[in-house]
Amino acid sequence: MAEPIRKSFVTFGLKPDPPEPDVLLNHPRSSIHLVLECKAGSFSPMSSTAEQGRKLLAACSDPNAALGGAQHAYVIYVIPAEDVELQTATLLHLTAELNGHGLSPAESGTIGLSITPDGLWAELSLIKKTARTEILDLCTAVQVTEGSKDGARPLYIIPFDPAAAANQSPAELAYCKRLLSERLCTYSMGEIGRADVPDNVHITGDDAVRSATFNTSVRWRARELVKLREQAVTEIYTILDKGDLRGRVRRSREYLELNLADQDQQRYALSLLARAPIDTMADRLLPAQLTLDEADNSWNQP
Repeated sequence: MAEPIRKSFVTFGLKPDPPEPDVLLNHPRSSIHLVLECKAGSFSPMSSTAEQGRKLLAACSDPNAALGGAQHAYVIYVIPAEDVELQTATLLHLTAELNGHGLSPAESGTIGLSITPDGLWAELSLIKKTARTEILDLCTAVQVTEGSKDGARPLYIIPFDPAAAANQSPAELAYCKRLLSERLCTYSMGEIGRADVPDNVHITGDDAVRSATFNTSVRWRARELVKLREQAVTEIYTILDKGDLRGRVRRSREYLELNLADQDQQRYALSLLARAPIDTMADRLLPAQLTLDEADNSWNQP
């Protein structure tokens, strides 16, 4: 964040630390960034959430400092479509407020999410009209997933986000924990299934979590990830260290190694993972203290 902007935060009562948006989308050819913040609903200028909004708008007013290089940034709030009007009013209020402090806040807008009888839709809307075709081409309703109105929920591509778990409902968190556990087992089955026995199969917690999150965990800087990787190794070890495989599995905090003597042991290992008690694994994978700790999710800060 540009130092003059950081200092200005202090003058009008904001903490000097930079904001941390949820997602950065970059269009390499044009150097345009969409700085996305995802919210369950709109918020008023008087709410505590508005402080982050002021910071995002101010920090991205100097995108070269916030994002590096010759960039252009739009601060976008991803919210339910029915809250777009109220959020737009809030962004206009915050923009005027920052102008009053002598800042030139970044351009902003919303992505409204809506579920219709034929699926989930997203629509980008900017407060200020732009002539840039790269952005204009996105300012239309886009179908994200197909499906009926009752079944068109967003895809859980990333089943665990260390910065979001504390804000999930119990049912949503349970669903994500189960999905994460299933993917860890699926990854382990793939590694074991590809072994050319007799063979030693090496499974790391880092590789398993990266596979389960489609490589997104590589870009996280969260304390929770260390615990999660270690617990993933523990859970896979617990599943495999049974019957004919007892004593053939070694582990450390970061990885486990499975010594397979023949195809019978390989098939047995696969059957153990296929029959793994996923619900029990899910409960142990993300214990309460892990999901409630505040994440240091700093990879995506401007």
